[in-house]
Amino acid sequence: MRFRWYNKNYMRTQFGGSLYSMTDPFFALMLIQRLGPEFVVWDKHGEINYIKPGESRVYADFVLKDEQVEHIKTTTVEKGKFLPVFHTEIYDEKKQTIATVKKMLYVKRKEKK
Repeated sequence: MRFRWYNKNYMRTQFGGSLYSMTDPFFALMLIQRLGPEFVVWDKHGEINYIKPGESRVYADFVLKDEQVEHIKTTTVEKGKFLPVFHTEIYDEKKQTIATVKKMLYVKRKEKK
């Protein structure tokens, strides 16, 4: 995310709400695409831990491994629902960690009509 006037806070660093927002949808969207139409995916919980002020452009990487997807599918089918947890880091241009993000999703099989 670029460092612009509209995402600076009073202290002239990256606004925390913008940092969280830049990570918010991705794990859910990735999982929806990977699980397919048989499953429902919703955000359940999210938290961000600020490590240091962001004073430049910031980045985050989102990885969803095949083994994770299979585990989520299997567990959801066996138990009826599942609450997988994902983690990512927000880092700056110097590769220094600015914040860590934790996302919990709600996964359930769609009811057959």
